[in-house]
Amino acid sequence: MPRVIDKRLKAVARGYEGFVQGLPEPLSMLAERLPKSLAPEAKNLVEYYGAPEAYPLLRFPLWLEEKYITDGLITGAEGYGYSSAYASLMGYLYIRIQDNVLDEPEQFDSAFMLLGNEFVREFFGTLNRLFGHSSPFWDHFRNYWLATTNNTLWERMACGGNVSEFKNTDLAKIGGKLDGAKIPVAAICILAGREEDIARYGAVYDDLNIASQLHNDAVSFVKDLRHDYFTCLIASTLGNGESAPGRDILCEASIKALTGSHLEDWLEVAVEYNEKALELLEPGELPGLDEYVRGKNEHLTGLKKDILEIKRELLSI
Repeated sequence: MPRVIDKRLKAVARGYEGFVQGLPEPLSMLAERLPKSLAPEAKNLVEYYGAPEAYPLLRFPLWLEEKYITDGLITGAEGYGYSSAYASLMGYLYIRIQDNVLDEPEQFDSAFMLLGNEFVREFFGTLNRLFGHSSPFWDHFRNYWLATTNNTLWERMACGGNVSEFKNTDLAKIGGKLDGAKIPVAAICILAGREEDIARYGAVYDDLNIASQLHNDAVSFVKDLRHDYFTCLIASTLGNGESAPGRDILCEASIKALTGSHLEDWLEVAVEYNEKALELLEPGELPGLDEYVRGKNEHLTGLKKDILEIKRELLSI
């Protein structure tokens, strides 16, 4: 990992520790163990940034900072990479709390929602310290934040408790649930005086977000079925708009996943979208992204080999 990125990640970890210490109990305790609960294999917050379960693209603002330092647009002393990465972490943890409480209410007590309020307050506050009210940044912020909200609402209304036909155009909506992750990227582009880069890297993010969401939906296939949360991936496994009572849907989707290659096929689509994202850039433009795609696709390939374990779990529903 490049030295400047390693330095920034450690600084973000220290910033998070300071934030946690300033919270009242039980929020401080919950915030301290939250990253570990979301990515069990991560030994610390720096590792959490690279864990497949923890949306590794939290590092994207740091890759951009490294590029802009190399290009002479910033010096690195401004701390733009740190601020953007720190805001990214806070926004991401807020979204993860909302997602997990909605999907698995029995696993989380109501205090987590109060913790989410603290995360989103810190997210807004960090960005507000960087940009004045008249900055064009806030237009990008609003667009990306609304896109995340609208696409999340679309999936919950279209798929929550229903099975609807899966269309190829739905892939963009699936990835759009993660559009909020573009906010810190927009921040560092504007801070570096490169607002025109937002569209360029936003397109890269579109492909990466689709890959990330397909990965998430594949590994949470069993959990989503148990909670009657019919994601687009489950709908595509069932077929073209097939509909049945809840238990019948669960059984039918389980059988099709067990006897077909649906999960493996979608993981392969995720691999393809990661590679498509790289093709939008010049070779070596963002070395950190090259490293990420190689590591993520290796993980997805290994997951495909382990898919039999997921299928055995389906049998236990």
